[in-house]
Order: sequence, then C-alpha cells, then structure tokens
Amino acid sequence: MHQRHRSTMNPPSVCETKHPCELQFESLSGSGQTRTFPCDVSGHVNMNLLADHALYEYLYVRALIGREFSAPRVLASATG
Repeated sequence: MHQRHRSTMNPPSVCETKHPCELQFESLSGSGQTRTFPCDVSGHVNMNLLADHALYEYLYVRALIGREFSAPRVLASATG
C-alpha cells in the first residue's frame, strides 16, 4: 500500500494555526491584481497543504517574479 509522503521541510507553523500570515505577490502590470497564499512568518508556503489549483497558481506566480509579479511580501492574513 502506498502512503502519501508529507515533507517535513515546511511543517505547519504557529503563524498558520494561530496567527495566519499570507505571502502576497502583486501584479507588475498595474492591474491591481494580487495573488496570496498561506504561509508562516518567514514566508514559507507549505505546498503539501495547498489544493491542486492553488499549488499550480503558486508555482506559476513564483516562476514569473520580476516579469509579471513583484517579489512577495509576508502580511498578516486578512482572514485571520
């Protein structure tokens, strides 16, 4: 039987559980669009916790830093 491997590289942190943070990428096109992803206080996103669509979006945005999106910044979550 195969078990899904969970990485211990980015374990859930205090920020994710008690004081939610988010990693925010702003569009460089001036459209005002932003992309946000849950993270810890250091800006580490636990990719194992992202839904498939969010994971693809995160990897896409990260690949386009400096071309279509700004370098990310860590903010307190608007929902926290």
